[in-house]
Amino acid sequence: MKRKWTFFWLITSVFVLSLIFLNIDAFKRYDIEQVSYFEFFKINGVMFAIYGVVISSFWSLSNSLENSRTLNQRTEFDKNSNSMKFFEKWDDSLLVEARDFTRELREERKDISDNELLKRIDESPKSDKHKNLKRSLVVCFNFYELMNVAIKNGMVNESLLRNSFKFIFIDMFDRFKPWLEDEKHCNKDSKKELDELYKRWNK
Repeated sequence: MKRKWTFFWLITSVFVLSLIFLNIDAFKRYDIEQVSYFEFFKINGVMFAIYGVVISSFWSLSNSLENSRTLNQRTEFDKNSNSMKFFEKWDDSLLVEARDFTRELREERKDISDNELLKRIDESPKSDKHKNLKRSLVVCFNFYELMNVAIKNGMVNESLLRNSFKFIFIDMFDRFKPWLEDEKHCNKDSKKELDELYKRWNK
């Protein structure tokens, strides 16, 4: 705002000085008697018309820039707000339980084959929701799938999310990759979103 008024007064000062110069020049070129009132008003009228156009354009441009800046600030605020919702969701009890259960396999994963991993996931007790590994995987990967959709649509601050979730997601993706690549467990659309996020963050 301060800069806008600075430019306004600068333009006005240039106009006033130009007007004074033109009037002085006109009186120097001709005798005062030869300068008719018509010529005097014509010169000043043209100058004021030019000034009006310049000032009008200046205010229009200034307002457009100011509105654009306000819109950008609002967009960034909304992105940060949407990003915080993922952090809130991360601490949701359902997701915490799912994360804890999938994390238990981190050390064991080194010693079991892909087939053993798939078998363990399929045979995890379906009756106990807290020990259902497949359900836990679905909950966790749905979280990242939604995150990728939000990133692609410019709804969140990707840098903020990447700094917090990048290594956790990549580790989990690599750990359960055999399960993700099996179409009977993970549908194509979900796999596509997860692959995109993996490639995006694993650079």
